[in-house]
Amino acid sequence: MKILRKLSVVLILVVLLISTLIWGMGKTIDSRPEYRQSDFFRYHYFTDNQIQNTPRVSNDYSFRYRAQDGMVPLMSSIIFNGATDVMPLKKYIESLGYKYMGNDEGYGERWENERSNDVFLLWVSGDESKIVLTKEVYY
Repeated sequence: MKILRKLSVVLILVVLLISTLIWGMGKTIDSRPEYRQSDFFRYHYFTDNQIQNTPRVSNDYSFRYRAQDGMVPLMSSIIFNGATDVMPLKKYIESLGYKYMGNDEGYGERWENERSNDVFLLWVSGDESKIVLTKEVYY
């Protein structure tokens, strides 16, 4: 009887812990869509590996993540502020096997890979002070 009681208490504690973690993750995701590399959990859990390995063209950068929702793709982005040179990013995308497919209205340059449905979008602001590299993943 004592063993059953202890198992019940342990089970309840585990369920509470898991529920708290899931609730906390939801609050973390929704409360601030932009995050920094120093935010260990969000950076390692939500940031796509190819976005993590993107060459840094500015010291002022952050990340953004959007989960897949129905037909909307999963998106992982790196945002550079005060950046001026976009060429290292283009070379990086090409080195991953992506080819330039033209401009996507409002989203910048579109890069596609024949081996996957994934897409890179490279957007540069008019004054070239902000660069956003986004990877869209379609499942």
